[in-house]
Amino acid sequence: MAVGIPHSLTNFHETCFDVGNVSFTFLSADHIGRSVVYESDNINNATHTHIFYEIFIVRTGRLLAVLSDDTVELSPYRALLLPPDSLHRMTNASADLDAYSVSFSFQKKHSDSPTDLYTEFCRLFGSTPRTLDKSEELADTMGRLISYQDSNRIEKWRLTSACFNEMVFICKEMLERHLLKGSSNAGYNSLEFRNYIIDDYLNTCFADNITLETLADTFYLTPQHINRIIRKNYGLPFRQHIIRLRVRYAKQLLTETNLRINRIAAMCGYDSQHGFYTVFEKAVGCTPEQYRKRYTRNVVK
Repeated sequence: MAVGIPHSLTNFHETCFDVGNVSFTFLSADHIGRSVVYESDNINNATHTHIFYEIFIVRTGRLLAVLSDDTVELSPYRALLLPPDSLHRMTNASADLDAYSVSFSFQKKHSDSPTDLYTEFCRLFGSTPRTLDKSEELADTMGRLISYQDSNRIEKWRLTSACFNEMVFICKEMLERHLLKGSSNAGYNSLEFRNYIIDDYLNTCFADNITLETLADTFYLTPQHINRIIRKNYGLPFRQHIIRLRVRYAKQLLTETNLRINRIAAMCGYDSQHGFYTVFEKAVGCTPEQYRKRYTRNVVK
């Protein structure tokens, strides 16, 4: 028996986020090819175990998970969650296999939060392998997580973190529906966790072309409901809150970097420099150049 290690664990910057008294760590994401499961990593083709959680999902084809006391066949959009210390061997069961895997962990941390989310996550994620209902949303999210992890974009780390948060949220919702139907505690904790994820998502993806409709789809809510949540949490409707986040980031870039204004405009989500100027001047009362000159810090050139 071998203790498996993800391919990218040694060269990927761990992405973490905290909610309540739980701290999550993203370890790696892998695209499982058609001909072999773990590419050329022969040790993982044998029965092995991990010290972290691992989730698999299939897009096309079939993937067999040979467990210590069972064999699970994953068909398209079916997912398997493996907790730490689960003996398993993954086997390609079809010529058209296309699947994803994500490795992660979570641990308890000190927190003033009155809600014990750590205990809930332990109950939800469990100590035995769990199969999840079909979910195209989970597959799409894991696919995006891989693309962000492997990209060379400046926003790589914040996009990866936001996508990982979204994946955890989707898994939690699926496990709650399956295991904790009718539990009042689950509902309360879900609300706290959902608010955190929405806040983190907006703070990391404000420069992307997100709309109220796409945000609502992401969190399985109506646009009206998500707008009420945002207005309640931030005192502003969705679009105005996005502008506030973009202007705040622009101020940081103007005073802490020597980047050109058109580059800052693009990094803040504006296709045109004119549009950026209009929004910035309306929000701040001066042009970006005037703000930089007035508040600039010592920037290494």
